[in-house]
Amino acid sequence: MVYCTYVTNRAELLCQSMSSWKSVIRSLEHKTQPTIWLLLIVFFLHFSPVFRPSLMVV
Repeated sequence: MVYCTYVTNRAELLCQSMSSWKSVIRSLEHKTQPTIWLLLIVFFLHFSPVFRPSLMVV
């Protein structure tokens, strides 16, 4: 639960720092919402030092 909250807060901070990304996501979420979420997850995992070792193994 705490970890999920931390991940959510970090994702919100990323979204707040990229307001242009937010507007793009809002305009596209009706058509390609699953794709946008997949890109966000991949983006977050790629730049997160916590998940980087597991991604390198895979």
